[in-house]
Amino acid sequence: MAETGTTTVRNAAKAVVLHDGRILLQRAHWEGQDCYFLPGGGQHPDEALGTLAAARSTRRPA
Repeated sequence: MAETGTTTVRNAAKAVVLHDGRILLQRAHWEGQDCYFLPGGGQHPDEALGTLAAARSTRRPA
């Protein structure tokens, strides 16, 4: 866990998904508020940022 006053940087990829003039967002409850985020995910070790991380987060569930 990060110490107070420090910042941890984590690589991540986000995707902008448009369909019929609408944009896909994920709703989450964060720090006591409802927030909306672009779909995406953190980079796994040995994964190309911006390709696999974004694709993994935007696949349709089986």
